[in-house]
Amino acid sequence: MKINEPNRVSQLLNAYQRAGKAKAEPGTKSAAVQYDGVSLSAEGLEKARELKNQSPERAAHLADVKQAIQDGTYHVTSDAVVRKMLAAYGDDL
Repeated sequence: MKINEPNRVSQLLNAYQRAGKAKAEPGTKSAAVQYDGVSLSAEGLEKARELKNQSPERAAHLADVKQAIQDGTYHVTSDAVVRKMLAAYGDDL
């Protein structure tokens, strides 16, 4: 049984890229190419500003955690997981 066809993924990717680059020809009623976008609420923008202005100690701690995750040495105790689950879901578990 053949599961994967050679070059199938690259063919699909090329077709997707061509479709994204397609432009409406003059004189036709083709819709303009639309692109995805993101917008943040005022609350989200404020949170982003707060994160930019974090203390050097916090930034160092986050860098240490990120490095531990990448190294595979970051461990979370099961007690911490259970406490967070109970706080989030309460008696619904």
